[in-house]
Amino acid sequence: DVVIELKYKSINEYSGFYTVEIGSKIGLYNRVGKEIIPCCNLGYPVFSFYPDNNYLVYRQDETTKKYGFMDTTGTFVIAPQFDNAQSFVNNKAWVKSGDKEFFINIKGERVTPEYEKVDMNCMFNGSVILFARGDGWGVADYDGKELFYLPGYKVKAVRCGSYNFFSVEKDGLYGVVNQKGEWVVKPQSNEELD
Repeated sequence: DVVIELKYKSINEYSGFYTVEIGSKIGLYNRVGKEIIPCCNLGYPVFSFYPDNNYLVYRQDETTKKYGFMDTTGTFVIAPQFDNAQSFVNNKAWVKSGDKEFFINIKGERVTPEYEKVDMNCMFNGSVILFARGDGWGVADYDGKELFYLPGYKVKAVRCGSYNFFSVEKDGLYGVVNQKGEWVVKPQSNEELD
């Protein structure tokens, strides 16, 4: 029996749901082959665990060009209102509205301060947020509580396989700070320290 028609460039299974691709369009089917989200050019469905065992996807609304969050029936559960969005990690999702970036909960409520920029490479671990403010960068816990801020420095990455040390850079010199922002190695090397 054919559950999903053989007309797609690719079909990928994800926890009993299927993303389908035709040309540059992406859509979503359930496990019995019912189309949940029609294929479209705008946005890309991304699946996120939802506490009541449903899955949320985010997608640009084709009318407003804004991102919101849909359930697996294709209904927006958080209205399209964001200029960009990522999937939920530990019940929080990164969103961008205008020139501000912040995190929302599964009800669509802002749960962290607004940041000028969030380092997207570090946000997915769900432990810390690397953020820009003014001329420097800082680190906050995943609830938005600021751990430290270093004016004039860029917090480059989480180092040493843990979230206790951070590589920082200023004027091409690298150093390392701990999670309180205290120097472990003052900037002295022109290569990033591990």
